[in-house]
Amino acid sequence: MDSKSRFACINFPEASALFLLLLILSATMAQAQVLYGSLSGNVTDTSGAVVAGAQVTALEVQTGVTQTTTTDSSGIYRFASLSPGTYKVTISASGFVTLETPKTVSANEIARQDAQLKVGSTSVQSRHCCKRTRPMCIPI
Repeated sequence: MDSKSRFACINFPEASALFLLLLILSATMAQAQVLYGSLSGNVTDTSGAVVAGAQVTALEVQTGVTQTTTTDSSGIYRFASLSPGTYKVTISASGFVTLETPKTVSANEIARQDAQLKVGSTSVQSRHCCKRTRPMCIPI
């Protein structure tokens, strides 16, 4: 056996079938990658009672893209598909102080941001949103 016969020969139909199989497998693997993250949480008042119907807004601070949802009857909110980034999450409800807080969302992650709203006027309570040096909101 000489050195030239050590290589396997593949004919055209076999090579085409192998290439097609690899192409299908790589496309399937690419679809399995998740490019978004999600954010959810519970909204309650200071006594622990759920706050249904609260408006929750997620503002991606770099792009300015905003998504808004409302808490359900159990006080739960959910953003299913958020691009990775840092968000300013604003939670407001009638009769409560509005709460703003920063939250980072990563791809293929379920981030959680629970909130406890204080009874009061609709002024804003901030948790040092978006790395500003001056207060963005006036705390009560």
